[in-house]
Amino acid sequence: MDYIFAGSVPSDIHCAKEFINLASQALSKIVSDEEQSFDIRLILQELLMNGVIHGNCMDRNKYVSLGINYQWGSLKIIVQDEGKGVYPKKEKCEDDMQCNGRGLQIVEALSDQVLLKGNEVIVVKSL
Repeated sequence: MDYIFAGSVPSDIHCAKEFINLASQALSKIVSDEEQSFDIRLILQELLMNGVIHGNCMDRNKYVSLGINYQWGSLKIIVQDEGKGVYPKKEKCEDDMQCNGRGLQIVEALSDQVLLKGNEVIVVKSL
């Protein structure tokens, strides 16, 4: 698999923000549409912050990894943390701003496909 971007970051919010900037810069070579670029950056932000905060509980000794692949007009984003994994709830958060899962709802709304595999999230987005 040919990655446009691949790496990992310690579970620190400030480090993760810089890491998202690096990934976004790498993607700018492929994604020229501003709306798609914004959507992809938001997907990256939600997934990486979820990994840092919820997956690894901001333990700087644990890492969140990111891989981004582009093939045949489709972007594949893989994010993995060192946590116990995420398991989707049956009910969705509609209006409750205190509920968990809003980040994944945002990712699902902006993506063509989202797969949850324990502590790994795979997102597919057509460009």
